[in-house]
Amino acid sequence: DIEYWIRTAEEDASIQGILFVTDSPGGSPYTGEALSNDLLRTPLPTAVVVQDIAASSAYWMATGADTIIASALSNVGSIGVTASYLDRSQQNSDSGLYYVEIASGPYKDSGDPDKYLSEEEREIIQKDVDLMSQRFIESVAEHRGLPVERVTALADGATMLGETALTEGLIDAIGDKETARAWFAEVLKMEVEDIVLCE
Repeated sequence: DIEYWIRTAEEDASIQGILFVTDSPGGSPYTGEALSNDLLRTPLPTAVVVQDIAASSAYWMATGADTIIASALSNVGSIGVTASYLDRSQQNSDSGLYYVEIASGPYKDSGDPDKYLSEEEREIIQKDVDLMSQRFIESVAEHRGLPVERVTALADGATMLGETALTEGLIDAIGDKETARAWFAEVLKMEVEDIVLCE
């Protein structure tokens, strides 16, 4: 849906910029990277306003914008990837239930919460998580113009308040939609009162 609206905005001559307002704890790494790339590719000026939270893949998406504006009290960042889940194998065993493994390969059902996770399976999943996390870090560093080492130091999975995110270079300004309106006016060389935000 978001990709559709970006394309729609690009084809509408009356739309001169794209504003995202995000309140999301995140989602899949793929979605974060894909939407970030969509924002990077659009010829229209783009801004993201974080009202409450832009964490994990939602923050990854935001890094594709020309500017990120966040409330001082918002939660920003959570750079990292998780594949954690609840292991029900012991509970099943205590209930007299036993996992019957019928799969095309030894790792086909790795991560099934009803099955005990072997060390070999854990290593495979951890390797994938580490690779995705490194891609996330490198993307943030590139989009924000920050050293990879600096982003790596921030990539402990925790969010930070908007004020701290500004200090660390993860956002560009503290503010709200009116701050974004002023930013668009400056970029488009228009009067602030002539900027209409459509929702």
